[in-house]
Amino acid sequence: MLLNTPQITVTGFLSEPASSVTVNGLAAPVAGTDFSLSGVPLVEGSNTINVEATDLAGNKSTATVTVNLDTAAPMITITSPVDGLLLNTPQITVAGSLSDPATSVTVNGLVAQVVGIDFSLSGVPLVEGPNTITVEAKDLAGNKSTSTVTVNLDTAAPTVAITQPQNGLFLNTPQITVAGSLSEPASSVAVNGVAAQIWGADFSLSGVPLFEGSNAINVEATDLAGNKSTATVTVNLDTAVPIVTITSPQNGLLLNTHEITVTGFVSEPASVTINGVAAQVIGKNFNLAGVNLTEGQNTIAVTAIDPAGNTGTGNVNITLDATPPAVTLAAPHRPFS
Repeated sequence: MLLNTPQITVTGFLSEPASSVTVNGLAAPVAGTDFSLSGVPLVEGSNTINVEATDLAGNKSTATVTVNLDTAAPMITITSPVDGLLLNTPQITVAGSLSDPATSVTVNGLVAQVVGIDFSLSGVPLVEGPNTITVEAKDLAGNKSTSTVTVNLDTAAPTVAITQPQNGLFLNTPQITVAGSLSEPASSVAVNGVAAQIWGADFSLSGVPLFEGSNAINVEATDLAGNKSTATVTVNLDTAVPIVTITSPQNGLLLNTHEITVTGFVSEPASVTINGVAAQVIGKNFNLAGVNLTEGQNTIAVTAIDPAGNTGTGNVNITLDATPPAVTLAAPHRPFS
């Protein structure tokens, strides 16, 4: 027998009246053929209870039982989940072991399965935020003990904000730096599948390669609980220089007006300046009226800069001749008087 009280009552009965009964040497009261003695002390561990009876004729006999005093509560080790765990599943399995066999184990009041000194319970429900997992064990002697761990349920995915580059950006560099921030700390951040550096809730990755044309930059973040979220921006790599075609005036033109209109087109959308003055651009066509000329040769320099920052130029040379020709009469001669 296992028990956890340091004193017990020993009772029994005899086949005939007795003159005396002792329990471990202590006299027990006798009523007819029944005897009882309370307050019999026990020591931790195995205890032999020895009852000796003497009948009225002086004959003696003994009976013995063994009981075990166990006042030590069972030690509980929770092996899963670990204390402080962050997770994103609303139900978990709680498992662990005991220092000695138990009659029952409960997890947050729910009965767990016990095999030997091991216990487990699946489907333990969690609520969003911190959760206390309390395991209570009762050993064969009736001693109870508890152990707790705290886990945190987080089912909210982190918010990813890409601050660099901006969505729709045109650029002419084949590698860029991608940076941004998260709504919470993360265990990992990947940019197009490549691990980024993380500082708190900020992330950055340099040397992200681009190819000519449209490029999707995909950032995937995984928080400490395992929730994932993504954010995407699109950038455009353009390393081609815009080609400038001047349709008017033609190269080498000789004219006598001090102001002209310059027109032409560019191979792609761009901002255009003519001799440093911004031209009107509609689609890919440009024009600028009132371009001033000086007497003699004039260079018309057109500069086009596309959204990626590539610069293309075009030039024509024209000549302004606004001086009338001088007329000298060689004949007839004035007559002599």
